[in-house]
Amino acid sequence: MNKYRVRTGLIAGILVVLFSLAVSAQVQEQADILSIDDRLETMKTELDLTRGQVDSVKPILEEFAAKRQKYRADSKGQVLIDSRAIRIQMEKFREEENQKLSEVLTKEQMKKLDKKQEFRDFLNSGPERDTGWEPKGSGAGPALSF
Repeated sequence: MNKYRVRTGLIAGILVVLFSLAVSAQVQEQADILSIDDRLETMKTELDLTRGQVDSVKPILEEFAAKRQKYRADSKGQVLIDSRAIRIQMEKFREEENQKLSEVLTKEQMKKLDKKQEFRDFLNSGPERDTGWEPKGSGAGPALSF
């Protein structure tokens, strides 16, 4: 009877994890779709985009949102997901996107955009994020080693 409860609990736990991963992926895909307009609106106000720049920036944002979404969808089929590789690829997409944006935006606008991205990266970093540090010692968290 005890083995049955353990097995049932284990199966239930696995199902909960799989369900939460599926919901999380669906929410992320919806966020990508909504974020194009939100991001464009933010860029319009914060970077003071002209109408011509808005018309040029929107296709760039759409292109790279589609690339990120396709990459995530392709990654879903993997048994083991390498979060570091995904993060590196997303950074490459951002660099390519910024290259294209730099052809449309002024130098001052690109500086503002870079600062905003740096600040977002800072906010997104933390103990739950992969910092590239290898845990040392007790495993309580990353430690500096010089």
